[in-house]
Formats: sequence, C-alpha cells, structure tokens
Amino acid sequence: MRRSIRNAKRILTEAFCGWIATISITEEDAGYCFGDNCVFINFNYTDTLQKRFGVNEMREIHIHGEATDKKSIVFGHNRHPQEPEPMLAKIGGRFFGLHLVDKILYETDKHCQNNIQILCCFLAMNGVICEEIKNIYVLGQSMSPVDIEYFDFLMRSSKVPSVDNAEEKSNVLETGDELYELTQRMQFVIDEIGYHNTASESAKDAMERRLQREQCVRNERYRKEFLKMLGKPTKKELDSVKVAPRTEDAKWHISYFGDMDKKWKEIVMKELGCSNYELYPSIDDCISKWKK
Repeated sequence: MRRSIRNAKRILTEAFCGWIATISITEEDAGYCFGDNCVFINFNYTDTLQKRFGVNEMREIHIHGEATDKKSIVFGHNRHPQEPEPMLAKIGGRFFGLHLVDKILYETDKHCQNNIQILCCFLAMNGVICEEIKNIYVLGQSMSPVDIEYFDFLMRSSKVPSVDNAEEKSNVLETGDELYELTQRMQFVIDEIGYHNTASESAKDAMERRLQREQCVRNERYRKEFLKMLGKPTKKELDSVKVAPRTEDAKWHISYFGDMDKKWKEIVMKELGCSNYELYPSIDDCISKWKK
C-alpha cells in the first residue's frame, strides 16, 4: 500500500511538472506599462509577466513555484493541512493503512497558510503595507475553493477593521483532556478518509485546535527567519513604523470569462464579505489604465 501511494504521488507529480515544462512563453511586448507601486502574485508558474509585461522579477512572487524549477512547484488540494496522526501508525493493522493515506493527503496539500506567511515576507520586502493597499486586481484567476484562503487573507488585510474582522476567530469549545483530544482527532481521520467527509463537529473542532497549534509554531518560525533577513531590527526600529489607520476598503478589480465565471465570482465576493469590487469581461478591460 505504501509503495502504491508513493508511486501515485510520483506519477502525478511528474505528469504535472512535465506538462508545465511544455509551456513556452515567447518574448513580446503586450502593450502595457505597470507602475512602480505594483507588486504581483503569480499563480500560473510561468514567466509571462516578465516576458510580456516587463515586470521586474523582484516585484513578482510565484506563490506556487516556477516552471523552471520543478522542486518549487506546488499543486494539490487544500483539505488536509494538518499533520498526519502518529497514533494511527502505532496502533497498526488497518489503522496503519489509514495513516498512510492521512500522510499522503498532508503531503499533497497546498499548505496555503504557509504560503501566506511567505507572501507576507515578500510584501514586506517590497515595502507594501496592507493598510495602504488601494486596489487589488485579479486577472484570469478562477478564485476556486482551493485558493480561497489567499483571497480571504487579502480581503481581511485590505479592509477597514470592524468588530467582525478585528478579532481572530477562536474555537467555541475549550480544549479537552489529552485522551479526549486524541480520540476525537483519530475519529476525524477515520470519518473524513474512511467514510467520506462525515466527521462530527466535535471531531472537527479537535482537529482544528491541533491545526492552529501546528500553524502557530510554523508562523513563529517564518517570523524568526524574516527578522533574521532584516538583520534583527530593534524593538525601537519596529515601533517607529507608523501606519495611518485605513479609512476605506481597497477596491477589487476582477476579470471574468463568460457568464458562469461571472456568477461564480459574484458568489465568492459575497462569501468573502466584499461589496467594493468591479467585474470586467476581459483582462484587457480590467487593466486598461496601464495601456501604453
């Protein structure tokens, strides 16, 4: 079973990376000139922005890797960011098989929250202060559920704070004792993997608590690495960065492809709680202000 799962991952990875490698972008002027205050989050692995739009590579982050570097390519789902449950492997038998599936699902998750930490470092290195972002452009991106965490982060970071979004969401339930937490997490894996997304709310809460603890550790690691890159600024230097409070939400400009895509993006923006947006029937219409 372990060999079959590993082979499945290897074949899928090689096939996807092989397909990405066949995409060749010719170098030609697309007829646009973006301002120096623009930064770019690239989801599609290619160097289109550099070859067609003359974007400086330092102003662009490939959030899921680059076609020229197979090891950097990130693809997969966003349903299993929690680390595999080690107790399943210790119990053995059929539970060990469940552990193998649990592990491969973790390895093929996009780990969006980790990528968001990297994105924060990129924005900071380019002098971008979220409170000062006035416009966000979404070009040719499906805004599908697998990437929704990125848009949720950008949405919360670029709107006027309110009672609803100023406070972190916290779990309703208190953490139970260790044995209770373990059994609930194991039940979550059994129900989600073995019985197709049928976990109870208590099991989901237990797994969410563990995921938050794991993510806090990872976030702290990213923070320390970033401060190391900055040369360990003093507290006085950090406190000296004064940011005026935001007075209005950033405006979103979103291109769509066809009526179904338009309807979907209207649903997404409603779910994200954003009303300050405009939809455009093409990428050219969306970025017309930068036309040469």
